Amino acid sequence: MFILSAVISALSTIQLSTYADTISKETKMGGLLTGTIIPVATSLPELTVTISTSMIHNAGIAVGNGLGSILFNFFVLFVLDIF
Repeated sequence: MFILSAVISALSTIQLSTYADTISKETKMGGLLTGTIIPVATSLPELTVTISTSMIHNAGIAVGNGLGSILFNFFVLFVLDIF
């Protein structure tokens, strides 16, 4: 079930990224719209893990995943802001 969820998340993220590029080009809004859609796409793996762990009643993994994801996302934004 985990591998299936991971594959679905990866494919969904790739598809959403493609849609974000298309929307950005068609609407000529550039990075504004794409910057709004991409964070949603990058959060799909965390959403998948949270849903999967809630289905098996394991709150510890769900909370750890959420906190770890938030910290990692802030770290990536921090590093990107430096450059």
